Amino acid sequence: MTSGQRDKWEEFLAELAAWAPGAEWGGAMVLILKNSLAVWPEIRHGSAEVMVMRKRLSLDEAACAALDRVIATVAGGELARRLETTRGIHAVLRGYEQNYHALVRRAGRLTFADVQRLLSPEAGAPALSCETGANRIFIDYRLDAEIDHWLLDEFQDTSFGQWGVLRNLIDEVVQDPAGVRSFFCVGDVKQAIYTWREGDPRLFGEIWRHYTAAAPGAIVMGHLDESWRSGPPVLAMVNGLFGRAEALTELFPGPLSASWNAVWREHVPALRDRTGQAAWLLAEDEAARHETVWRVLRELRPLERGLSCAVLVQTNREAAELAEYLRQAGGLPAVAESDLRVCTDNPLGAALLALVQAAAHPGDTLAWEHVCMTPFATVLARESVATPEELTRRLLSQVQGEGFERMVSYWLGAVEPLLASDDTFSRDRSRQLVDAARLFDATGSRDAAEFLAFMERHTVREPEGATGVRVMTIHKSKGLGFEVVFLPDLEGTKLDQARDGLAVHKAPDRSVEWVLDPPPRLIADNDPVLAAHALEAAAEAGYEALSLLYVALTRAKRGLYVITEPPGNSTSRNYPRLLAATLGGGVEKAREVMVGSLRLVGAWCEGDARWHEGVEAGPSASEPEVPLRILGGKPAMRRYHALRPSVREEAWTPVLPSFFSLRGGEAAEFGTAVHRLLAQVEWGPATETATTWKISTEPQDAVAEARAVLQAPELDEVWTRSDGDTLSEVWRERAFEMIWDEAWVTGTMDRVVLECSKDGRALRARIYDFKTDWVGADETAEAAIRHTGQMRLYRQAVARLTGLSLDRVDASLVFTRLRRLEPAGR
Repeated sequence: MTSGQRDKWEEFLAELAAWAPGAEWGGAMVLILKNSLAVWPEIRHGSAEVMVMRKRLSLDEAACAALDRVIATVAGGELARRLETTRGIHAVLRGYEQNYHALVRRAGRLTFADVQRLLSPEAGAPALSCETGANRIFIDYRLDAEIDHWLLDEFQDTSFGQWGVLRNLIDEVVQDPAGVRSFFCVGDVKQAIYTWREGDPRLFGEIWRHYTAAAPGAIVMGHLDESWRSGPPVLAMVNGLFGRAEALTELFPGPLSASWNAVWREHVPALRDRTGQAAWLLAEDEAARHETVWRVLRELRPLERGLSCAVLVQTNREAAELAEYLRQAGGLPAVAESDLRVCTDNPLGAALLALVQAAAHPGDTLAWEHVCMTPFATVLARESVATPEELTRRLLSQVQGEGFERMVSYWLGAVEPLLASDDTFSRDRSRQLVDAARLFDATGSRDAAEFLAFMERHTVREPEGATGVRVMTIHKSKGLGFEVVFLPDLEGTKLDQARDGLAVHKAPDRSVEWVLDPPPRLIADNDPVLAAHALEAAAEAGYEALSLLYVALTRAKRGLYVITEPPGNSTSRNYPRLLAATLGGGVEKAREVMVGSLRLVGAWCEGDARWHEGVEAGPSASEPEVPLRILGGKPAMRRYHALRPSVREEAWTPVLPSFFSLRGGEAAEFGTAVHRLLAQVEWGPATETATTWKISTEPQDAVAEARAVLQAPELDEVWTRSDGDTLSEVWRERAFEMIWDEAWVTGTMDRVVLECSKDGRALRARIYDFKTDWVGADETAEAAIRHTGQMRLYRQAVARLTGLSLDRVDASLVFTRLRRLEPAGR
């Protein structure tokens, strides 16, 4: 043993003495344990050579036994600590889940994820079923009976859990003996950029193999390899980068390259005459990459030529920084579109929200001082508003009388002349602030706190267009297309880097087998189970990274400019190294690349450097902006108060004892069940419907009530078709919306029978409203009077829907318990 090796061992032992599970390892511990784990099998056999300080050190049996105990102690301690941590995380999450379920889900406030969770089956249970017994069959049967054709789009982003909800229903469609039902799914597994939220591109192949194994030809797979977006130069880069199977396999050996190469197919341009250019340009650092974007934009002048243009980056922060650079240093109209918070990402919006905050809370001196440091101070002085209290009276009364949209429009219009003449960005934001206030007004609220919260979380994603340079993340660009695309943000670490956090290992059926807070990499790499999981996670992350680049490249129609720093001698498997391995043939070779008259340093190029000169110039993007329109005069939209006929005061006057009765809820459930059953009946005697009620899951007292109503001779007219030369049509549970007497009326009519001529023209209408509440035999006339307002609204709705005059629309109450009809609504 050399003196250097002895020093390293002593350092190792000192660090080991101070070590505790979960603590960070020292440099000597990392070195000794790394080299020892590399030969651990030999150490356990009692004879090994460990590399220390670049020299091999032979260990006898006693030394091997001691080192084996050290390795086992450290590895066992770290694993035990991680298991304990995992159990603690589980306990916290379990407590949170229990409280969330009790306080949120059971109250009906469900998110999309909650709905999927509730519809997903338990182990071994049919899908769409959270209940046991026959109820499960009824849920599935109802959906299966109503839907014949299933179309699922963006299927590569579908999770296994989402598919599990629908799987048994799709089974029925595929096995349809008549062949009239269909299942159709569309997606691109090369665009699977949402695996981080459980999108599963493997579903495509698994579903196809599952159904074709059972019935060959049951599922037909088609490939869409012809691109109607990208021109030949763009597709030359796409094919050259992703179609080099050998290079991908060498760079990413194992399941990652195997999965990608298995799905790759050469892309063919549908628009072969579309001119353009694709180039890989080189820049020394981030500043040089930003400058290259600006120089090429200035050369191409895409906005002046009417060409849409996007700069795609990996993070929202980079999008904001690059957009700011292009605006300030480059003088270009660039906007970061990473779900823009248009109310808070600019000084004008922040000042407006401070104005509202100061009005809502006069004691908020911070908000008031903020306003006083903005151009709004000049406006307030002109309006003779000198104190927060005066602002409160002025602004909040304006809100109550006219709404937030008109208030925002007024104050922004007042401050607009004080903006710089060339401040087009703030003027754009002014319009978006007014639009956001209009959306809030649609909620009907006049609360300033709710308005502020809404504006702070309001985001905007603009449509495709050539009015500005759009800087956005690659994820946001999915589904969009642009004439010119720049990719200046492809630096970073290796692509097949699994995400940090808990390791969640799943079985082939996607059920969770185990969860673990992973131990240090050295221990995980030497454990077969953890190593296999790490390999799978790395392949999944790498596949998503390739998909992300594929999405970015294929957004371009004509011009595609990828800008990276030279890979140099780096062996990191990142995007620049991928470009060098495919487009550069292994090593990037710097050469001159022409873009118009610009001479730039690049490594690959395809297409016409002067393609843009053949594009006719469109309207200039630098034309004067249209002034902000100030709303004046009367409000553009009248605000109506909401009205529901079934809850009008005159329609329901409860007796106090029944109002406080604990059985009130049961009566409501009974009435709802009776209405559901009667809504199934088109015409009497409806024996088939009554038969199905025998096995209905509805309460049996409601079934008995509905059957008695259906069979009562006194109610024959409710279920009888018209005779003679007229035809009959029935509406069941017909919903409607209408403006009536300064109110927005929303309602649902139980049953409407129309008499129509042979040519379908309405001649007469009869409305039947079912009442299941307890009414005495001598109280029906009085009850009909109480419901007069409701039935008048129903008659108005039917008259408007059919074009009939009111005198040809009759209405009656059907008292189900008494089996009696009572005219109403006249």
